[in-house]
Amino acid sequence: MQRIISILSIFLLFTGFLFANNPGDIAVDSFEEMPGRGLVIRTNPSGARVFINGAERGVTPAAFDSLTPGEYSVRLVKDGFLEREFDIVIFAASRLVASIKMEQPQGHIQLTVSKVDSYDSLPFNPQVSVSSIGSVALDSGNSAGLILPLGYHTIRVRAFGWEDATVVVFADEGLAPVNIIMNPALFKIGNLTQSRSRFNPMNKGQFGKTDYRFDVSAPGVVFVTIKNNDGQIVFSKQIDINTRVQYFSWDGKDENGNLLTAGIYTVLFQAQNEQIELKTEIDFSYDIYPVSLTGGIGGLVFSPLPTVLPSGSYQIEANVVYTNFDSFTGFPFEIGLRLSPFINFEAITVFNIKPENDNTGWGLTGSIKYKFLYGIDFPVSFAALASYSWASNGGEHPLSPGRGAGIYLPVSLELSFFSIVFSPGVFLHGPEGLTPALLLSAGVLYHTSRINAGISARYEIDFKDDKQRFFAGAEARIFPILSNFYFSLQAGMWTQDSITGGYGGLGLGLIF
Repeated sequence: MQRIISILSIFLLFTGFLFANNPGDIAVDSFEEMPGRGLVIRTNPSGARVFINGAERGVTPAAFDSLTPGEYSVRLVKDGFLEREFDIVIFAASRLVASIKMEQPQGHIQLTVSKVDSYDSLPFNPQVSVSSIGSVALDSGNSAGLILPLGYHTIRVRAFGWEDATVVVFADEGLAPVNIIMNPALFKIGNLTQSRSRFNPMNKGQFGKTDYRFDVSAPGVVFVTIKNNDGQIVFSKQIDINTRVQYFSWDGKDENGNLLTAGIYTVLFQAQNEQIELKTEIDFSYDIYPVSLTGGIGGLVFSPLPTVLPSGSYQIEANVVYTNFDSFTGFPFEIGLRLSPFINFEAITVFNIKPENDNTGWGLTGSIKYKFLYGIDFPVSFAALASYSWASNGGEHPLSPGRGAGIYLPVSLELSFFSIVFSPGVFLHGPEGLTPALLLSAGVLYHTSRINAGISARYEIDFKDDKQRFFAGAEARIFPILSNFYFSLQAGMWTQDSITGGYGGLGLGLIF
């Protein structure tokens, strides 16, 4: 029992030592008695000089194990902080831990923010920030009593319609009145930005428009004018300003709602005697719409598309697909990510789980695609795609070519809302043997702002065993109104030798 008590005492002493080296947790003064003997003093912040009965004994955190039981007077001194004095009693059978919060001397400022009398009709809602403490709330009379550390402080005041005001004040232990008078601001416009410098009005929802953001200094009127390459005005609008931050959206149409042609447009924001402008391009090749990620190839379910996302965009999709190609004890699940880090380039990675009888397999597929060609006068798209699939315990996706590496050359003809694609490919089954197979796929995709749907087929010829497989199916992705989310549906059939079966699936995705 004595050994246990000794071990516990050592543990408590060690814990007290750790506390003494972490002064930041001291929020209020406290005095604790612990097993042991003597005195421990710690402060927040540390580095305070310790005087015991008038004699300097060290710097916090400090431990005094040789103090005899009795009463002591303690004084703590640290530059920039108020001195602390207190009396303690040391007992023979305990160790006293004193945790002390050091306080800085404080100054007092009585702040009042007012406006010039001749502009009483202009709204006045000042926002105040102080360099040392951050934002400050004013009362109904636009006043506030500030308690600040001694020294200099910068006070900044902003109010819509009024010039920004900045003053530097010195806070001492007396009460110093500070009155800031604000003057009306001249109407100015600035900080103009746009969400997309290039966009396709045919894209879905927010992808078919660009948003402009700008700041103004006071209430007023801003005129928005959009001109084409010939300098002709195709759109104009007046915006009444009542707040500092303003937004304006343009969907690529003229004042009558007619879709404008592709090209670079000048967007001007005019306010009184000043104007700022941006260049915005309408580009109908700048497609942002989701595609199937099944099998990790990016396109229709059975045929890759040459389409790539604009740089900085991404798509996430999760699917549950059931097929009677094998017998399953659960539904195969896959989740994929499609993103474009560079112009004309995209990467896809897909992870899938395939429950089969009592053995659950899983697979991982990655692919990269580079788009070489898009013609405006002759709208043909062409890309090259390489993929690699790996699987454990037979976990390859049932609609994919299987494990191994593939190379595809998708080419499509773009006809307004339709994309007609043909994609030859070579797939090397592996990892054992690298058996070659020829993949021939084709399909048609119809895409609008609310839905894209398509049909596709893939014919596989395995040269090693002279096996042939054929897949065909239909798919659709539907967008709820004003949402980046979409729902996907797919269904179709497959044949291998004399065996025929079907499949069906549901999914949820996000594109941004």
